[in-house]
Amino acid sequence: MKFNKNKLGVAVSCAVLSLSLSACGGSSGGSSEGGNNVFSDNWATDTGRVDSGNVFVYDPVEALDTCVVDQNTLIVLGDFYDEYAAWLWNSGGNLFSDWPGKVFTENDMGSACSKTIHYFNHEHEGSLIPLDGYNVIVNNNNKGMQTPDNNVFTQNKPCLKMTSESDAQFVTAAECGVHVKDLEDIELEDESYISYDGGILKDGATIEFTEIAGKKDTTGHIEVGLLVKGKDVDANTKGSYWFSNAKTIKDVPNSEATAAEFTNGAIISIGDDVEVNDGETKSVKLNVKFNNAVSVYTINKSYVVKDPDCRLHKQNDTLGAIYTPTQTTFRIWSPDSKDGNQVIVDGTSYDMKPASIDCYSDVFEAVVEGDLAGKTYQFIIGGKKVRDPYGKMTANGNDTANIVMDMSATEPEGGWVESPELKNRVDSIVYEVHVRDFTIDETSGVDADKRGRYLGMVQTGTTYEGVTTGIDHLKELGITHVQLQPIYDYKTCSDVDSQSNKCYNWGYDPWNYNVPEDRYTSVFNTDEYNKKVQEVKTMINEFHKNGIRVIMDVVYNHTYNKSVFEDITGKYYLKTDVTGCGNTVNSNSNMVWTMIRDSMDYWVNEYHVDGFRLDLVGAFSIQDFSDWGVYLNRVHPDANLLIYGEPWAADNDAAEKQVDAPVRTGRIHLQSDEAHVGAFNNRIRNCLKGSSDDGQALGFIFDKLNDGWDDNGTDENDKKLSNNKECVFMGVRGGVRHKDATGTDVWTAQGFTNPEQSISYITAHDNLAIRDKIEAAGVTDMTEKVKLQGYSNAIIAVSQGITFIHGGEEIGRTKAAAGKDMHNTYNTTSGANDFKWDLKATEEWGELFDAYAGFIKMRKNHPAFHMTTADDIFNNVTLDENSTDSVVIFDINGAAVGDSWSNIKVVLNSTKSAVEVSGVEGMTKVVDNNHVDNDSVDQNTQADAQSVSIWVTK
Repeated sequence: MKFNKNKLGVAVSCAVLSLSLSACGGSSGGSSEGGNNVFSDNWATDTGRVDSGNVFVYDPVEALDTCVVDQNTLIVLGDFYDEYAAWLWNSGGNLFSDWPGKVFTENDMGSACSKTIHYFNHEHEGSLIPLDGYNVIVNNNNKGMQTPDNNVFTQNKPCLKMTSESDAQFVTAAECGVHVKDLEDIELEDESYISYDGGILKDGATIEFTEIAGKKDTTGHIEVGLLVKGKDVDANTKGSYWFSNAKTIKDVPNSEATAAEFTNGAIISIGDDVEVNDGETKSVKLNVKFNNAVSVYTINKSYVVKDPDCRLHKQNDTLGAIYTPTQTTFRIWSPDSKDGNQVIVDGTSYDMKPASIDCYSDVFEAVVEGDLAGKTYQFIIGGKKVRDPYGKMTANGNDTANIVMDMSATEPEGGWVESPELKNRVDSIVYEVHVRDFTIDETSGVDADKRGRYLGMVQTGTTYEGVTTGIDHLKELGITHVQLQPIYDYKTCSDVDSQSNKCYNWGYDPWNYNVPEDRYTSVFNTDEYNKKVQEVKTMINEFHKNGIRVIMDVVYNHTYNKSVFEDITGKYYLKTDVTGCGNTVNSNSNMVWTMIRDSMDYWVNEYHVDGFRLDLVGAFSIQDFSDWGVYLNRVHPDANLLIYGEPWAADNDAAEKQVDAPVRTGRIHLQSDEAHVGAFNNRIRNCLKGSSDDGQALGFIFDKLNDGWDDNGTDENDKKLSNNKECVFMGVRGGVRHKDATGTDVWTAQGFTNPEQSISYITAHDNLAIRDKIEAAGVTDMTEKVKLQGYSNAIIAVSQGITFIHGGEEIGRTKAAAGKDMHNTYNTTSGANDFKWDLKATEEWGELFDAYAGFIKMRKNHPAFHMTTADDIFNNVTLDENSTDSVVIFDINGAAVGDSWSNIKVVLNSTKSAVEVSGVEGMTKVVDNNHVDNDSVDQNTQADAQSVSIWVTK
């Protein structure tokens, strides 16, 4: 019988401090270098705290002579493939960035294991990633065979037992002839291990994290729990520890001779105030000794100094290829490679030298004489070909080479017109649309050569069987903005014309941020570079001519894969993915943050876009988001830009650890007064329709108490919302927050300082279209389907904040053609995303369009539905005491905000019967049965079933 020897365990947890915005400004610690050198927080101070609840005590166990694997191992039993690859994902996204995933070990577990047993466990930077809850597909390395997509890994059933090349299910390890080790089985021979962030690190491991510098205090930033394991170990067992590099440490043991004793389970907090420069890294080595075995761990902390003078003001210089007719300056950020950097221009190599550029660090440049417009250039960094992150055009057929552009040669014919007037941001009515989807179907009436292209978006005079289509449809509807799904250069389908049905993608896989997507041009896959740009500018200019502003959907939170920037430097990416794509962009780095800022500034300057929708903005800090807004509004003070995003990440827990105070609805109020940035109000969305799933979780419009994935949230003082009445009314008021509110819940339903920060919506491109949600809820009657769809968006139209419409829902769009994938049609080739304009020509959906247009017109004409301040809303939008969870009634004092309707009573009736309404005697009913019609509304005191009804005093 063999017993384990004593082992040592060290548990490490990172406690990231949530700093206030003022503390993160970059200069509060004092500096002799104009804000670039500040005091940072707490590096290497022992607090000696003890948490006995974390003590591990293990009894010796007998070693097993059988087929044994570690915990957290995916076991596959089968002999059907010549190669095995694992593809895993959960609600937070994909474990790997690229299909088919990770090719894994066939079998090297020894003679006790059958050769038909294969196994996989995933390490990320030395840490085992817990696989519990991950969906698993095993495939033969992308050769056409794979297991089903409905298998989920659990520790109880970790073996995927294959019965054929395309069928498998999870069973217990014993059913596959495998034993899964307990921790007691592990023979570490006195070596240490670290439990960190859900995984296990071994002796010699490195922990890295980033701190936003600028506040001097005594709060720790990383806590290390010292734990021991072994025979005769208990809660009183002692060990010792010290730090190797004393220069960065204050008043702590700095050698084995001065080692500090710890009791099993002690937690030490490492920290001390040190003076740092932007981008600097401080490192400590933690030595832990138990039973004569010493384990060493490296803990690196890098610092970011957020200098407001650089971040919030436009610099004279920038990066990329800066063209003039006589010379072009080529610049790139290269923090790692300092020697041998080059740029190849039109076949000739030029050495790049360090350049001193205000507010840009580690820049290398080369100046090349001559008129280089249209010439190809290629950066070489560290011996590798890399793209220009600031590139304006890519060379046709080359992934990393760029084109020098004379942008003055790309202006729209006749020159630019001014953007349409927008008095207040809350006047906006945003319409989300994909370039290809809008006109690709022949029912669009768009010329065949323009369908699915930029120029097709703005072709006027198109109809189908007497109804308007295309841009004329948008004008008839009355929207103020189009939000274009990605039109920057994205990777998927990059070699396929948009008019082809062979490949389709929404475009949320960025390849080049400042280059327009080629697939939508009429000169796709050619070297007519100026025309490619000109067609995008023409589209935007024509929208402006027709009274419509343009918002650009941008995906700065991740790239297609890490190859986009990693060969320049790994500093472009976070250590741990929070976007589900494996390559989260690291805006904690000032130069990366600045690249994103400069990219948005470029699109406003050069393409005259009127705002941005930031995908997964919850992967960024609220300060970073706020600062982008401040900068853009300072540089473009008269543009009245709309800037908003999704206030969540794919992995919100990971984001909270990796990012300092990431964007959430409950943090939007922390932005600067100059920022004017907003977020999607997912609370009103979920309250109204239920969660964005397959239709099983239903909300208020179905006369159900919202049972969505995130419940109803909390109010501005963190009181849980317990009913529809509260949740819907808070949504109707735009989720605004009192200036003296005390709540700190990051997911509160009331986190917006002003209504312009709140994007009210029922559906967007993700998940089911509202028609599909209604049908998935079991509604089969066509009349009821149309009524519920009109009802849901009528509520949005009478709610405070900015109104957002998922394009096509006003004519009953459906993704049903995608079948089981209709909830996520980002890459469907089924045509499910195409606008079917024949729907508008039908009686039912044509009436729905009229209802949408009527509510939009009413909203635009009556400021009572889009007030500009939270105070106005709190003072003038009140809940009627007769409200219930099925019928929500509210009153608006229109006179107080200059509305011609001095008093307004709005009734939201989710029941299937009309209800009598009190207090409307002497008022005029202007909305009946989800339709706005002053002439034909029946003047009664009943609110129609499943409808918005409105009475007013004129």
